[in-house]
Amino acid sequence: GHAQRKKADIKLRQPLGLVTYQTSEKLSPELERILAEELNVKKVEYQKSSDLRIKLDTKITQELKEEGEAKEFMRNVQQMRKDEGLILSDKTKIKAPNWPKKFEKQILAGTASVEISEGPELGISKVS
Repeated sequence: GHAQRKKADIKLRQPLGLVTYQTSEKLSPELERILAEELNVKKVEYQKSSDLRIKLDTKITQELKEEGEAKEFMRNVQQMRKDEGLILSDKTKIKAPNWPKKFEKQILAGTASVEISEGPELGISKVS
């Protein structure tokens, strides 16, 4: 799965819709969950086969694209927090020229931030 992502030049932070695995026996729900997390896919399907194969659906829908942009945005904010020496309990405000509005709640929760507002470039400020 990772090799297929690399071949398609798709970063792991970019969620994908589906992975199909083929084996002689179906994996347990727990192993399917791990497979989904490891490959960052929304859905796991099984097909019975005597050969082990993995097929990753590399089609990126608009919603998956926006989710990937939100994850990249959060990663950038988290890096800024780290560079500023902030800890998890430190709340921040984010300024950015744009962001995936649909994922604003997740961005705020995932970055310990209280608001996002428009600004000329991505930046954070600690809330006193």
